[in-house]
Amino acid sequence: MHEPSHHLSEPHPAARKAGRKPRFSAEDVIREALDLGLDRFSLSEIARRLGVGTSALYRVYDSREALLSACMEIVVAEFTDIDDLVDPGADWQQILRAWAREYWRVCGVFPGLHDIAYDQAPEEGAFHPVFLPWRDRLAALGITEAQIYFAMATLRDNITGLQVRMDRLRGRHDGDQEFDRAETLTDGVTVDADTGEELAGDQAEQTFDFVIAGLENEWPEWQPPAYFRPDSKAAPTL
Repeated sequence: MHEPSHHLSEPHPAARKAGRKPRFSAEDVIREALDLGLDRFSLSEIARRLGVGTSALYRVYDSREALLSACMEIVVAEFTDIDDLVDPGADWQQILRAWAREYWRVCGVFPGLHDIAYDQAPEEGAFHPVFLPWRDRLAALGITEAQIYFAMATLRDNITGLQVRMDRLRGRHDGDQEFDRAETLTDGVTVDADTGEELAGDQAEQTFDFVIAGLENEWPEWQPPAYFRPDSKAAPTL
């Protein structure tokens, strides 16, 4: 399995404001944001962890959105190239399953990614360059853009649901509510975190099989947004 790298050697901070040189680096800020979770980090909490004032962070990243963009560069770099996961002669079932497994893996590496991704289609924004080769491989097999859009969105939504349940097992906050790390994915039986991760992986595989089997029977079409189309000049958002 591809090991998470969290390579932080070349972050792209926003234009820095004038002031005394901070006692931390852009890498430090990104690392703390990723640790807190892409969906939940705040500049004030990162500043507290680094032992500095929040205003000091604004000399490196002038907004939460700018920091999130820098974090997403790290996320995108984590995805394995399609050519390393899918053989040239793979059918659409193998391609979709490989994409789902890779997306599931990366969501597990970066807490909160599933929540960020749920707010945008998998082919949108920062995911755009990651998604394009997968879309093109499916299109080369005669799958329409509307069918690809439906399949990707359906897999994303199912993965998001499983990752939300995994948040409970991992002891992540849900607003003001805390969950027991031993809370199970099964009916009333508590399990440890490692067993829970394994159970979730099994459920993910079953979900992928179910979605693909459904597509083999009937493949609906959802009208894709403008930036989805290969000839589009529309710029996707983050």
